[in-house]
Amino acid sequence: MNNTKNNEDNSDKLLRFLDEFLKQPNTDSFRKQLLEILIKHSNPTYQSNRQIDAFDYLSIKTDTDALKLVDYRGITHDQTRRILVADGQQMWRYRLGTINNKIEFLEYCRFAQLQIELMINYYLWRKSKNNLDKALEYITKYNPTQQFVYKPGSISSIGFAIKWYTIRAAFNLSNRAEFVISKLNDVRNVLSHRKVGMDKTNKEYYNSFVAEQDFDGVFRTLDEFKNEIIQHINKKEDGSRIKLKGPKVVGKIDLSKFEKK
Repeated sequence: MNNTKNNEDNSDKLLRFLDEFLKQPNTDSFRKQLLEILIKHSNPTYQSNRQIDAFDYLSIKTDTDALKLVDYRGITHDQTRRILVADGQQMWRYRLGTINNKIEFLEYCRFAQLQIELMINYYLWRKSKNNLDKALEYITKYNPTQQFVYKPGSISSIGFAIKWYTIRAAFNLSNRAEFVISKLNDVRNVLSHRKVGMDKTNKEYYNSFVAEQDFDGVFRTLDEFKNEIIQHINKKEDGSRIKLKGPKVVGKIDLSKFEKK
């Protein structure tokens, strides 16, 4: 009991010290190191809102990329939201190069796609009220030629290509978002399933997408897709859209030391 009380007292003192120290000039290097320590020791199974608040508290500012996290507070199912935030944090570990000491665009994309897949499953789960038959009806509504020779065991076991066709038909995604998500799925297949069966045109698009390494474009697509998911779940009877907040800007961090030489 005494140890717990001492830890709480020490934590309060440390936070007060940090609050004052970070107000001082010339603390950029310390801010970067502190952020990296927080990311390194974050627990992906832990509810993320308190972790995000800790990042906000630091108000980290340096000269380059802004560290952004998709704001998943509109996802009301706790377990789904926790997984989404954990995958979002993992994306940034690969972006910052804190895993394997190098920036990894493909892994960044793979974790973006995992979030896309989970959000689609969540959307169909909510839309069907966790009724598999209703979910299949919804899919065939937007894809009348789709036939299921064998009934899937769950929404999550329905092939991504089938669900993605439905979402593209039901949603009003930008052409760029549709393209990026299709490439994210290719990346996931290559990394997770070692799938390399692409025709010549798709292979060229894939290679171009990978070579471009547009981290920010992938993030914008992920955030756009999250907004569409929440909008369609909460669509009002008159068809009007609800107002959503943008991504949480956590701060800025110098990525130059991680860039390839």
